[in-house]
Amino acid sequence: MQPTLQPLFISVRGMSPAPAVPADQKAKERMWNWQRFVVQETRAKYDKSHMHGILLDTIFAVAIVFRLTPANVRRIDLDNLAKPMLDALFRPNYQIPVDRGGALFDVDDANVFKLTVEKIIVPNREEEGADITITWE
Repeated sequence: MQPTLQPLFISVRGMSPAPAVPADQKAKERMWNWQRFVVQETRAKYDKSHMHGILLDTIFAVAIVFRLTPANVRRIDLDNLAKPMLDALFRPNYQIPVDRGGALFDVDDANVFKLTVEKIIVPNREEEGADITITWE
């Protein structure tokens, strides 16, 4: 079998990214819904059973551009947006339901050695989401 071509690019649109530091149960549910949305959109594009050549010691680089409306861009800390995204794409080192994590890789997100994150302003909620680029060696 041939290895999956790199880089992987995932574009998620139509939901506001949710941070990893939920203040209450409602905020926690928003984060879980965001993770489910990312997992669903990612699995629609990539089948993780075709991710060949990924070993437990594979090193990843992830670049994430979070797309937020003017109402949300200054309200959400950038560093708090990264964790739910990484947990959605990689198998976290703690138990979460399969619909919220490990969408692409069955390795811990501790294997991400390079993480680049940024926020941009988009005009409306339909354009909110994230663009993710992943490479590995």
